[in-house]
Amino acid sequence: MFDGWDVLRLLVILTLVCVGTLLVRRVRIRRLRRRQAAGTTLVAVRTVQGEHRWLSTRWQRRLAAPQAGRLDLSRWLVDGRDHVVLEVLAVRPGARDLKTWEQMVTDDVFARVLTVQTPTGELEVAVGCEQAEWLRSRLTPAPAADGS
Repeated sequence: MFDGWDVLRLLVILTLVCVGTLLVRRVRIRRLRRRQAAGTTLVAVRTVQGEHRWLSTRWQRRLAAPQAGRLDLSRWLVDGRDHVVLEVLAVRPGARDLKTWEQMVTDDVFARVLTVQTPTGELEVAVGCEQAEWLRSRLTPAPAADGS
C-alpha cells in the first residue's frame, strides 16, 4: 500500500503547503499595514439594517478610506466603479469576533467586526485585529462645536 517513500513525499507536500500558507498570510498582513499607513485598508462589509446603495446583506470586500464621520468604500480591484461614500453617525463600542462560517466566507485576515451606524441603517465592517481600533478612531465623528 504505502512504502516509506510515499509517506516521505506526503510529508514534504504537507510541509510545503503549510509553509506556503504562512508566507502568503504574512505578505497579506504586510500589505494591509502598508495600506493602513497610506490611510486606507481592506475590509469586508455588509448591510445589517436599512438600505445602502451598492451594498448587500452578504459580505463584500471593499477598499475603505475612513475619515472622521465618513466612510469611502470602493471595489478593491476596480477603480472608480461602485464607489460609495457613507456618512457615519456612530461606531458602536466594542467589537465582536467573526463566526467560523463568516471567516470562511470573508477572509482569514479579517477577525474583528465593528458595527457602524449611518443615516440609512447599520453596517458591519470586518477588519483585522490590529486595524479595529485604528478604524474606529478614524471613523468616529468629530464632536459638533457648541454654539453657546
